[in-house]
Order: sequence, then C-alpha cells, then structure tokens
Amino acid sequence: MGNTIKVLPDSLVLPYEMDGMGSPAPSLTDVTFLAPLRIGPAHWAQVWQAEVDIPRTSATNTHSSRVVVKLYDPAWFPEGDSDSSAMAEDIAGREAWAYATGRELQGTRLPESYGFYWFNLNGGRVVCGHVMEFLDGDPPERDWRSVKAGTWDEGEDRRMEEMADMMDGLNELHNHLICHGDLSRRNVLMRRVPVPVQKGTKACRFCFLDFGRARKISLVPCFSTRDIARYGDDAYGVFSCLGGIEDYRRLVRWIMDNRQQCEWGRVFQDARRMNTLVQGAVVMEKTYRTRAGVDFM
Repeated sequence: MGNTIKVLPDSLVLPYEMDGMGSPAPSLTDVTFLAPLRIGPAHWAQVWQAEVDIPRTSATNTHSSRVVVKLYDPAWFPEGDSDSSAMAEDIAGREAWAYATGRELQGTRLPESYGFYWFNLNGGRVVCGHVMEFLDGDPPERDWRSVKAGTWDEGEDRRMEEMADMMDGLNELHNHLICHGDLSRRNVLMRRVPVPVQKGTKACRFCFLDFGRARKISLVPCFSTRDIARYGDDAYGVFSCLGGIEDYRRLVRWIMDNRQQCEWGRVFQDARRMNTLVQGAVVMEKTYRTRAGVDFM
C-alpha cells in the first residue's frame, strides 16, 4: 500500500496557465505514492510513481491512473544554493512554461501533463509538484550484447531510424521555440510502444523529460542568456543522447551527411560546436565503452 499525500484545495499552480496557454487541469484531492523513481539528496526534483483519480467529465466520474509526480522540494536540492525556494519556483516555472508552450506535443514528444499543484507533505511542509503521464520505456542504451557477439552492424538501418526519430522530436520542440537546455540520456525516454505523432504519420518512440532548464529560442541572432537560447544550445546534449544509439564516431559522419537537408541540422550549424564534437567523438566513445565493459576498437 502506498503513502497517500494530500493535494491542497484549489492548488493548481498559476504559472501553468500563464498567457492563457495552459489547458484546464483536473481537480485532484489525493495522490498515492507507490514507488520512488529518483529520490534522495542532491536532486532538483524527487520523482515518484504514483496513482491518482482523474476526473473524466465530472467529479463523480473518475478513473484511476498511474502517473509520475515530480516534487520540487528545496529540502533535497544540491548544497550551495543560497535561495532554494526561489530556485524551486524557477525550475517549476520553466517546466510549466515548456509544457504549456508545447501542449500540442503532449502525449507524443512530451508526456501528458495533468497540472502543477501544491502538495502538503508529511510534517506540514508544502511543495510544488508536477503530475504527468507515466511512460513505459527506457533511456536510449546500446545493445552491448550484440556488440560483444559481433552482430552490431546488422542493426544499422534500425539505429538510423531511431536517430532520425530522436532528432525529429527535438526539431518539434524547437519549432515551438523550446530549448530543452539539459539534454542527457536520463532526460530522454524511448517508448516500448510507439505512438503516432498525428493521424496518418509515422509513429514516434522518443519522448523528452525534465524541462527545469528550458528557455525560449530566439529567432534573431543573439548571445545565449539565462532566459534566451539558440538552436545550437541543445547540440552537445542531443549528441550525448544519440550516442546511446550509435557509435560516436559513426554518429559524427551521420550528422555531417544529413545536417544540410534536414531541418534539425540547424542544431549543428555552429562550426565551433561541431568541431568540438568531431574532436571529442573518439574520447567519448572510449569512455562509454569502458564503462560498459566493452573493448574499444
């Protein structure tokens, strides 16, 4: 049996409705926390698998749904932040902005969001939390068994499709002027069952998580700031994520071959960034293989 936490009455956090972009969120009363997904000290969010009763059309017509709850709890933030409450507000506000701005992507490239709420934790502390769809999937990770068995090359076509899917997903975020700002393999999930982006289109697998550092992309030339980003600001992060699919050395060639004809190529147009990736590919590949216990060749 899980631990049930009360959601404060009328607790929808207003930033999710900023500029009228947010959709109405359900009125939640109780959230039953079932199992931890990522908790403990030095995390910007405590992440739980949970269960809630979500109204269908009225308060008396509900269905139980498995969800993920992210609690922006300053008590567990990394040490050294001088104003943890302000940081919690900033992280929650950026994620709320990203989900509101990318509401058309919810259910495909983003999890469905059920809203941001105030949670009354045991001990009387009140923290902000985000309730969202639970996704069945895993971060991108290479099939090391096929590498060791010498059958890795047989899956090249599939890997090319997966890399294109991930880049198409990032491009959809960028078309909504959302720069993720913190891409890593832990923030990208590959669904076990693909979902169609829209009716009649090819199904997508990759979904993006954790937008606590999201920024708005500027359409005019500018320097990146704390609040304004460029397309290329996601280059290093998505390169690392793609490395969970393909050898970094092959990945560089794939990007070079495709960046001119694909819209997502704007992520890799900066010559300085691209040169850094080219020079670092060998070291990144060696490091990744060493951690996986696979020989570097």
